[in-house]
Amino acid sequence: MLLIALGAISWLVFHTNRLALVRGPTVRNSTLARSGLGRSLAALRGWVVLGDGHFRTERSLAWQKEIRPAFIELDRLSGKWTVAEHVHHLHRAQRLLDDLEEREWWTQDVARRPGNEPARALYSKEIEPTVRRMQDAITRMIEDEGEAVAEDRHLDRLRHMADFRFHLIKSQSKTLDFVNDGNTDTETEIRSALNRLVRSISVLMDLRIVLPATLPDRLSWMNDKLAAYRRLTEELITYRQRRDWNRAQYLLSEKVNPIARELGTLLETLSEAQDTLMAADANVVTTRLATVIIVLCILIVSMAITAYGLSISSAAKLTDPIHFLVAATRDMAVGHLKIHIPIRSADELGQLTDSFNRMRRALAEATRDVDMAYNRLTSLVECAVDAIITIDARGIIESVNDAAWQLFGYSRDELVGHNVKLLVPSPDRERHDDCIKAFVRTGEAKIIGIGREVIAIKKDGRHFPVHLSISEARVEDAQFFTGIVYDLTDRKALEKELEDRAEELSRSNDDLQQFAYVASHDLQEPLRAVSGFTQ
Repeated sequence: MLLIALGAISWLVFHTNRLALVRGPTVRNSTLARSGLGRSLAALRGWVVLGDGHFRTERSLAWQKEIRPAFIELDRLSGKWTVAEHVHHLHRAQRLLDDLEEREWWTQDVARRPGNEPARALYSKEIEPTVRRMQDAITRMIEDEGEAVAEDRHLDRLRHMADFRFHLIKSQSKTLDFVNDGNTDTETEIRSALNRLVRSISVLMDLRIVLPATLPDRLSWMNDKLAAYRRLTEELITYRQRRDWNRAQYLLSEKVNPIARELGTLLETLSEAQDTLMAADANVVTTRLATVIIVLCILIVSMAITAYGLSISSAAKLTDPIHFLVAATRDMAVGHLKIHIPIRSADELGQLTDSFNRMRRALAEATRDVDMAYNRLTSLVECAVDAIITIDARGIIESVNDAAWQLFGYSRDELVGHNVKLLVPSPDRERHDDCIKAFVRTGEAKIIGIGREVIAIKKDGRHFPVHLSISEARVEDAQFFTGIVYDLTDRKALEKELEDRAEELSRSNDDLQQFAYVASHDLQEPLRAVSGFTQ
């Protein structure tokens, strides 16, 4: 039964790996390739319509980041596919992909060439220059005619010339609109404007016998240019009405899109087929897994029954010593370290009992040593003349000796568990917690390990000078600080008294010097008088 379970588990591992390493990645990369194709086509369409260089970059990235990597991964995974038809689909898709890439590149290149729109190229190279020359000519004719005598025939010619120029400009504008939109209504307006031009030039040609000498030649030239203009316009309309009036858009719709659709269909078919196989494998794995679970449950129950029978047979020999050992362990856990367990056998239980006794003796000795050390340390701290205060990394007081709580006027309970800043006067009190946090965070010691004089505050609010020395200690992950506080009140009073006496002696010395000066002066005056009499 165990062998059956192991075989079933091996089978499950194989099929699960196939799901995770073949089926899933195939579906994922097929979807990635389809997404990349859509992104590439959208970018190519944007480039053809708008000409924004961003779309070229977007199309290139779609091929580099999505389409090609996805097909490389699909080609690698195809070696593990179980259906030959799917491999044939992939090979067909790869050929279509190469063809599509070439046609997209071709369309992208054609889109910005001058010959991409023959109608627009004809307008720019032929029609627009022709119309410009005709406009210049009719404008000069109107200016020359305007300088003539204002007679009825001159006004009639001017009206026809102005009408010709207006419809010439209108036809040019409508021609450009037709190049952009290809609207049939715009085509009708173009033809209407051309007919008006023909009628206007015809009227002017009929008036040649009454025209000045230079105008007939100009009108003949204008008539010839109008004929060329009409021919070029008809040619432009023909170009614009063709399906490939925009060659890049024609290539996109007729050459690129069909291949892209076929390629997308192949990828979708491949993805759906692999998805179906993945679902089938998942169902099989689920069914087999249920069978394996049942077999394992039967195996576990059988093993439990066997183990229970074996345990019953040997329980009598093991129960009493183990129970006794458990009871002794519990007693030792609550501090009874003098219990000795007798060794009743030489087997594993006897060895375990002997090890327990040795451990108990070692633990008792260690506990005794720790208690002695703790008592000794506690006595030293409590008997110290100076105040000793221990705080944690948050500034909370952990312990104080007798000298500490007596010095500050608090009871021990009033200090332990409270923040040490209650012993610090303002404004240092407000900055005290930040100083501790800064040291804990950076490790930069400003007062740690350095003794200095500071001002402390008693419970009754009195300030008094102290000498403070702080040291840092670590126990496992815990951080503590110990401060030794020495009251400087008496010393400061003595220093003040000495300073006052020194100042008094200084004043006395100044008085003596003043007296000596006055006495010297008073004695020198009689001596000078005596010396004068003597001389």
